Amino acid sequence: MRCTIGYETPFISLREACPRIAEALEAQGWPAKPNASFVALRQAQIALVEYDEATSLLDRMKNTANRNPAFAPAVLQAGRLSEEAKRRLESAQEQQELSKEPPEPGSYEEAMRQLDLACRDGAIAVSGDLVVKSAEGPARQSGCEIPAAEIREVSVAKRMLVTDRGTVINVKFRIEDIDRIWPRPADNAVASAVEAPAISPTAPPPRGSRRGIAHALKRYLSSESAAGRPANMDRAVSAIKEQFPRASRSQIREIYRTEVPQPRGRPRKNRR
Repeated sequence: MRCTIGYETPFISLREACPRIAEALEAQGWPAKPNASFVALRQAQIALVEYDEATSLLDRMKNTANRNPAFAPAVLQAGRLSEEAKRRLESAQEQQELSKEPPEPGSYEEAMRQLDLACRDGAIAVSGDLVVKSAEGPARQSGCEIPAAEIREVSVAKRMLVTDRGTVINVKFRIEDIDRIWPRPADNAVASAVEAPAISPTAPPPRGSRRGIAHALKRYLSSESAAGRPANMDRAVSAIKEQFPRASRSQIREIYRTEVPQPRGRPRKNRR
């Protein structure tokens, strides 16, 4: 049994929390990737935002050109951008209409949605550095506890929160809060290493353990090689996921990278 001494932070950043939640969702059967309907819906939403921005730009250029005719060429350019954005929007909406199944987000998109709700509902404690704009310039207050009632938006992409008082950066959560709501998949390898009785070296690895998944990966890749097919991580992960439904895709990928020998780069040719 390995013992660890020293300090480990009880906090996790906003950027690290989402993959951790996504892994927990995948362990419960949530798909890693969004379906086609969700992708079409997201593209239509993005296209609508781009069209609104292009239309707003065109209106501003028209108003500017009315005051100064020298900006007339800018109106033409803004008009072309608006037309292109409109065509993209119409195309995205057509693709969305062709989608028959209900939109289903992938594990990461669902993790962002649930984390946003948990923050605004007060299910988890949130802390960070509050940046407040003022006439004298932005003022920064470090290590602030952010009340749930003040949170308006959780932006994982920008790694910040938007609140009534200002923007929160360096957002942190307590790991125990994240794991309480989204329990992590059990590490069967650690449990078996600590509690399992001695096993014969010739016996197959315990099913569901890290060694068992690595063993299954190697057997799968051997069969692929015998069939003349090159190794492919995504295809291998999908195959092993069917054998080990409780294992997350990210866990299988990590085992693939560390346990399965990776091909080395091509040797350089000697220059004459």
